[in-house]
Amino acid sequence: MNLGESGIGGHHARFEASGRDGKASPWLDEASLRRSPSAGRRLSRLGGDGRYDTFSYDTDERLTTEHYQTPQQTTLFRFDYTYDDDGNRYRKEYRDDDSLRVYYSDATGATTDGEDTNLAPSNRVVRAWTKTTSST
Repeated sequence: MNLGESGIGGHHARFEASGRDGKASPWLDEASLRRSPSAGRRLSRLGGDGRYDTFSYDTDERLTTEHYQTPQQTTLFRFDYTYDDDGNRYRKEYRDDDSLRVYYSDATGATTDGEDTNLAPSNRVVRAWTKTTSST
């Protein structure tokens, strides 16, 4: 079953048992997934290459964190999600060793603006942007 991919900044997490191209996925079989007993949400996953990924949820079972690590438990990158009072995801944050990218969305889920920050060594915003709409 193909459940899609999540990715940003050249990193992709595959959520399927086999690749779209028919080749074997780098992930171990379904037994490598640890799921929450109540909602069946993915809590962790062990890749065939030893990579370890964890997933966290809030009390409403909404995904709040995706954390991707090397076999040595060093963080490769992570996503953090924030929701508004109506349960809509309005902030998505991507972080790796060198950068922080924040994306904001409206109630429909469309990305409206964002910010890229260079974390090392200056901790400075390198790009901020707002999506503009054109009127016809």
